[in-house]
Amino acid sequence: MELPRAGQKIVLPFLQDGNLIPRVTRLRPQAHSLIILPMNLSSLNMDARRLTERIRLNHAYATPSLSRRPLWPTWRYYAGFLQIVIGAWQDLQNGIFSREDFHKRAVQTLKLVERVGGHVEATGLDRLGILNTSAVLVSNHMSLLETFLIPCFVLPFRPLAVVIKRELLRYPFFGPVLRGLPHIAVSRENPKADYRAVMEQGLQLLQKGHHLLIFPQSTRQIAFSPAEFNSLGAKLAGRAAVPLIPLALQTDLHGIGRWLKDFGPIRPERPVRLAFGPPLEPGPDLRTLHEQSIRFIAKRLMEWHVPVHTLPSLTP
Repeated sequence: MELPRAGQKIVLPFLQDGNLIPRVTRLRPQAHSLIILPMNLSSLNMDARRLTERIRLNHAYATPSLSRRPLWPTWRYYAGFLQIVIGAWQDLQNGIFSREDFHKRAVQTLKLVERVGGHVEATGLDRLGILNTSAVLVSNHMSLLETFLIPCFVLPFRPLAVVIKRELLRYPFFGPVLRGLPHIAVSRENPKADYRAVMEQGLQLLQKGHHLLIFPQSTRQIAFSPAEFNSLGAKLAGRAAVPLIPLALQTDLHGIGRWLKDFGPIRPERPVRLAFGPPLEPGPDLRTLHEQSIRFIAKRLMEWHVPVHTLPSLTP
């Protein structure tokens, strides 16, 4: 494929009234690193297969040695992210969005992060491999990146459903893609209705063989606040009699936006980390189960020098 020339008109995504809008612009000299060239399907499928083989063999993942970081990482990232979303949307338009398609787009997101200079590492994947049942995954929540990146490491082992904010379903292209995935939409405005939706729909998804990912924090934030980490995941795990897996995340490479929270600056110098904890079996005391998950996440984040608010009084 021929690279666009300086002065040639191209289409790039711009933010307008809170939405990513494709806009025709003229390519400036030395701006080629802004462009993310589309990957063909055979290449995407091969990348997904290789990653699956790698994490099943090594039970971990780390980005290979990086070359020099490119210029304009934020624009390069969002140009690539828009391509991923539109590609997934086109899959849906064809009536197809299987587990394999979901994983393929997740792997494409991983490669995009690495292409803009980010370093990704994931540990504890052996804990997913040894499970012979569904599980509830609970995690801290930093950025929109997690929605597409976590499936990259979970889907090779089992189908995944995610609890998401209902407002995300209203985004152009991105919303229809999320609606095509196994999900539970919550408003965060009616706690009782949200609780009922997660408990009822979550139980059904777990019984169908899906892992279910829940972000118990009320909003995305860099610092981890245990007091705001609700016990919904522990309650669902107890009701469904499935393990609870804590997941510690550092994804502040994808920053929080000033005007539009989901789309902030990209800082590739900040590492992306995922640490899957041991499966915690639910017992009669769900409070202890909840506290064990908090302990694991808080400990990992402190090891990564991520701010952690004062831990509440936990049961010994």
